[in-house]
Amino acid sequence: VADVNFGNVQKAHIVVRKAAYPANEQQFDFNLDNSDIDGFSLSGGDEKIFDVAPGTYTIQETVPEGWRLTNVACEYDDDSVGVDEENGKTVTVEGGDTVTCIFTNIWEEVTIITGHKWVDLDGDGEKDEGEPGRKDWNMALGRVMSEDNVPVVPIEIVQLSLTGADGWY
Repeated sequence: VADVNFGNVQKAHIVVRKAAYPANEQQFDFNLDNSDIDGFSLSGGDEKIFDVAPGTYTIQETVPEGWRLTNVACEYDDDSVGVDEENGKTVTVEGGDTVTCIFTNIWEEVTIITGHKWVDLDGDGEKDEGEPGRKDWNMALGRVMSEDNVPVVPIEIVQLSLTGADGWY
């Protein structure tokens, strides 16, 4: 007997993580299109892992009133993956793959400072097409200390952040 397909297909995994600032119990609703999952909810710090057949899936968030969706970053094997969609990403997975997508929301009344660290391949100081983001770089927000309104060193570090796979922090 040859060329018999028993339907054995290795599953892939899609991990959806929620980051919300400030942290609270707000529930964020999601859809995972092209799957038998009707929808799901996460609050800040939560994650869900889905075992799915190989294929293409769109993950989208319904943004609650008073919140801004500031970033959606999907990662596979330490690389940024996915195609941007309104309030989400479309990702393609093969058997054995694990793709992790982090949805970050900020309460509208909170001020946030974000940025992008990238590899400046041509050294011109400007982000050009094809220049990749730098992953896992420490970014620090500092406050200049002063004596009699004269800045002194060292500065006070008030916040630290790591860049994601796509270079955003």
